Amino acid sequence: MRPGQLRTGAVKNITDFGVFIDLDGLDGLLHIADMSWGRIAHPSEMVKIGEAVEVMILDVDREKGRVSLGLKQKSHNPWEGIESKYPVGSKVKRQGHQRRALWRICGTGGGCRGAWCMFRSCRG
Repeated sequence: MRPGQLRTGAVKNITDFGVFIDLDGLDGLLHIADMSWGRIAHPSEMVKIGEAVEVMILDVDREKGRVSLGLKQKSHNPWEGIESKYPVGSKVKRQGHQRRALWRICGTGGGCRGAWCMFRSCRG
């Protein structure tokens, strides 16, 4: 077992911070941050206990007996090339998703999310 390999295992336990996956008798942790390029509130949104999941081995710590796993690493990183798609200073028309005090959050349509200050966008 080494980083970069793909392995299939069964979901053993789901916690607030991630998912424990049984890889032929060795438990690996799929951290919530490594599950999706987008935002998820809880790992149970993506997997169920007993489900077979193909994951990528991210790190193996033989001394501590820990295996770090990734799911999002199997797919394209939506942030790669974002500078060429949306150059600094360019204007993009998007639907806002969330409103936080003076900030508005919207998606680019490719899995990325951006935020802008509403105060700055209202100035003439």
